[in-house]
Order: sequence, then structure tokens, then C-alpha cells
Amino acid sequence: ALEPWQVTAGGMTVTLSEVTYDRNAVYLALLIENENGFAPNAQSDDMMYLQCRADMYTADNTKKTFSEESGNPLAYATQGTFIASHTFKGLVQLTDFGFSLSDYTGCDLTFFTFIQELTTGTTLTGTLDGESETISYMEFDRKTYEGPWTFHLDFSDVQTTEQEIFVNQTNDQGLGIQKMVKTEYELYAVPIFPPEAASEDYVVTIWDADGNPLESHGDNLEIRSIYGRDVSTVTVYILKWDDFVESKGSNSYLQPEKAVFKTVVNLP
Repeated sequence: ALEPWQVTAGGMTVTLSEVTYDRNAVYLALLIENENGFAPNAQSDDMMYLQCRADMYTADNTKKTFSEESGNPLAYATQGTFIASHTFKGLVQLTDFGFSLSDYTGCDLTFFTFIQELTTGTTLTGTLDGESETISYMEFDRKTYEGPWTFHLDFSDVQTTEQEIFVNQTNDQGLGIQKMVKTEYELYAVPIFPPEAASEDYVVTIWDADGNPLESHGDNLEIRSIYGRDVSTVTVYILKWDDFVESKGSNSYLQPEKAVFKTVVNLP
């Protein structure tokens, strides 16, 4: 199990309430309780910056360190919500390990600081290199909460939450979806293509229950992040690549009419 679950430093208690992983990341669900309250004039109401170090251990006790000092930090921020003036509930994603989690047996994870960027600041002036024109810019104030808060993670206790939901639907052209694969924080669809089709000519997109497209997650275009989204029911579209290029981002509203396949899937 996670030991200890809870660490207090500098008047702030950090609780790791959950640790899970998928092919892209290790996810840490955090509860941060601040005796003195968080800054009321923060720029963001759904994130804080952080500085952390992760010492990863293999079975033979070899250690690999990930940190800002070594140029390979695993996380820069926690995303979530301030559920009260003294309490933040959020998620930290540890990504870009450059390895499989199965290579490692455990991790010592230390959060050194949590940081809120504020709406106040100092206006500074300067010139860009090689430019004569003077520019002014705002250097924002920061509220920094000092730790450290250290946790030991034993990866034999870390759970994956992967589920497969079989769909097995195709249209007259042989295009379709075999199954959805869902973890706690990501979702992707496994498409079906007719023998003559090249899979690279198509893109699968997924929209949440509120009718908004899910965003890509990790290195793979078709793996979608579902953190904070309602995916009780999703709509899956298959688009030709050229049509997808014309209907992504702010043009996503074009996807339903351009899709060559569509299905609605209820997820557990």
C-alpha cells in the first residue's frame, strides 16, 4: 500500500488518495489542505505549478532520477479544482518516463513546491536581442508553498484500470469499431477497416456525452484524455485523414457531417 498516505510540511498536508497507471502515465490523485488558505488572487482556478523529483528503482535497486535539475522532470503542474479556500483536489500525471513501468519496482516521489501565479505583478521594460524597440511586459507575482512532501510508491500496489467494451459494428463499406479501451483517465477506439483500406488514411475521433470532442493524450493522436469529462455515453467517428485535417480544432463541429462511420457507445 501507499506509505505514508499523508505528509504535512509548511502548514500544508498533501494526501495521495489514489495511484493508477496506463500506457501513457502514472496518475496521482492529490488532496492538498492548506492551513493558511490559498491565494485568492491566483490567475488559475484549476491548476498549480509544482517542482518534483522522482527516484525510480529497478529490481536490482538501480536508481534513475527524474527532476528539473537533471533536465527530465516528469510533471510541471497539478490539474484540478479548489473545492474550498483551503483545499485543492487534483491530478498529477507523471509522463515521459522513456520506459515501461514494468521495468521498475518502485519510486520515491518528492514534491518540493506548489506554486500559484497571481494576477498582480511588476511591469518591466526591456529590448529583445538585436532589436532596438523597447517592449514592456508583466512579471507576475507568485505564491510558493514550500515542502518537501515525499511518498514511496511500490509499483506492485499500483493498479491499472483498463476495461474493454466490445462494439463490433461496421457499415456497408466495412468500416467500423471493434471495441473501446478505457482506463480511468484515457480512452481509445480500435477501428475495423476493409482489406483494401489503409489505416493511415483514416482517423478515429471521440466526442463526450456533452457533445464535445475529447483531446488527444500522450504521443498517440487517437488516445483521448477523459479527465474531468462525462464519458457515460460517447460518439465515435471515423474520418478520412484529409477531412479530419479540415475539421479539427475550432472546426471540430464539421466532424459529424464528414464522418464515414459513426456510432454511439455507452461506457461503464
